[in-house]
Amino acid sequence: VDAWAPWQPLTGVNAARNFAAIIIPACGYGVSFLGAEEHVRAEEMRKKASMDPLTGLKNRRAMLNDIQEMLETLSEPLWLVCLDLDNFKSINDQYGHLKGDQCLVEVADSIRNAYFNDGLCYRIGGDEFFVLLNSDADTEACEKRLQKELEKRRKTLAVLPEVSFGSAVFRVGDDINKVKDMADLQMYQMKAMRKRSKM
Repeated sequence: VDAWAPWQPLTGVNAARNFAAIIIPACGYGVSFLGAEEHVRAEEMRKKASMDPLTGLKNRRAMLNDIQEMLETLSEPLWLVCLDLDNFKSINDQYGHLKGDQCLVEVADSIRNAYFNDGLCYRIGGDEFFVLLNSDADTEACEKRLQKELEKRRKTLAVLPEVSFGSAVFRVGDDINKVKDMADLQMYQMKAMRKRSKM
């Protein structure tokens, strides 16, 4: 007897058989489909929680998670690169926050293009960016690519500011805050040199 015989009247045994043949499998597929849909939705929420909505780079939360995971398997040291826009407040004050946001997006894209093949890029807040760079990366080549990216974008966005940066080696067992302080110190020295050169 066919499991589903639509020509038979839906009464008695036939009705029960047809219900079992159609509705039960459909419910099963529905549960499976909903489970997959929930998994996709959860994955999308996880990505959003780890991403900076303005620039599309990873955020501070993602950086801390990535560092924690790396510490469990890290065999080679990393470079921690800190980047910061020069005189960014004056751009917001003079041209408005929309223009300031445009600068942040352009800088983020420049950092991504300069460093993406060699490390992970983050915006951790305001005009502050980080890169976790592979130990075998050519830091000077990355810095030159960044400068070229910025120069190219200044042709269409003249107010795009200079970006100062500093770096420090991060090894297993190091305090991330102390490593960041060393990279920050180098970055602020670069800022100070630029200010003196413009006097």
